[in-house]
Amino acid sequence: MLSVVIQLGGGRPLHGSAVGKLIAAYNPDLEARALGASRLEQFTAFTLTNRDQLRVEYAAIRDQAYSISDGESVEGIIGLATPVIDASGTVIAAVHICAPRGRLAPDRRPMVLTQMLQTGVQISRQLGAPDDTLPDTTLDTVIASEERRASAS
Repeated sequence: MLSVVIQLGGGRPLHGSAVGKLIAAYNPDLEARALGASRLEQFTAFTLTNRDQLRVEYAAIRDQAYSISDGESVEGIIGLATPVIDASGTVIAAVHICAPRGRLAPDRRPMVLTQMLQTGVQISRQLGAPDDTLPDTTLDTVIASEERRASAS
């Protein structure tokens, strides 16, 4: 049995979670703050603490419009996050899920991410997000992004 306790209202550094990485990737000030931290805390063996690798990760997040934290915050837990965009075109929130790694195997992720992207777009449209700021939500696009991610690993 796997137990994860997250304190309501508690924070995590921007580099250590799917939501944190997503929000930082879309906000230059937060990205600079995350990269400028005197020390990037390592929560697990998978936490990104190398600033150059984190810069590459932020660029990939902007390109694919989603973030994945695979054991970076809590060993054995995978987190997925997709953007919610407001009327000014700013990412203000995220659609997020987390699950034990075995329940969110790589072959299931494209379908889940596609559904999450579609949900984020629906919310963003209700907030008046401009169409040109909304991510592509097609399954083929997500599959291609996941294939690029896998080959880069």
